[in-house]
Amino acid sequence: ITPAHDADDYACAQRHGLPVVQVFAPDGTVVQDIALPEFAGMSRWRARERVIAALKPTGAYLGKHDAEQSVILRCSRSGDVIEPMLMPQWYVQCGKLAQQADGLVQTGAIELLPGRQRAVWHNWMSGIED
Repeated sequence: ITPAHDADDYACAQRHGLPVVQVFAPDGTVVQDIALPEFAGMSRWRARERVIAALKPTGAYLGKHDAEQSVILRCSRSGDVIEPMLMPQWYVQCGKLAQQADGLVQTGAIELLPGRQRAVWHNWMSGIED
């Protein structure tokens, strides 16, 4: 589980009260203050190879499996893998606004065309996470 680098892992960590530990620096290297200093400063690719090599002799490495449902995000310009990373950012709370907007569509005060889009609209507006 790497809550600082994967949206699903982050949600899992929130449900179970796990700490969010930053593993990668913004430049894609392993952070210096990690508990395993032998990997610090390595590129993410080299670190993955070395972690597997370190796990194998202990019996902790169970193998590699193709993830059928996995979607690997890639940069449109370079083709490089995009590593999600939690960063400080600003945001706008939209929950109340979405609730009001949804109510206006549901009551007919605002009409969506084509009308079949009302269900999609409602799904979007009810799924806001502030």
